[in-house]
Amino acid sequence: MANGEADASLAPWLPVTHGAFYEQYQEDIVILGENLTGAKIGFVVPEYMDIDSIEDLQPKE
Repeated sequence: MANGEADASLAPWLPVTHGAFYEQYQEDIVILGENLTGAKIGFVVPEYMDIDSIEDLQPKE
């Protein structure tokens, strides 16, 4: 890895977040096993925010 000939990911999110990367390089990937199960991907909005949906969020100017 130090000389640029290898890469590692300790927590890829498959199949969604890193799915395209996996599809492209799946022949070169060595899967060593799961290190986390049951995790969820998504947005979390604290209760103190006065919104009802992600669409209600305003961009920071």
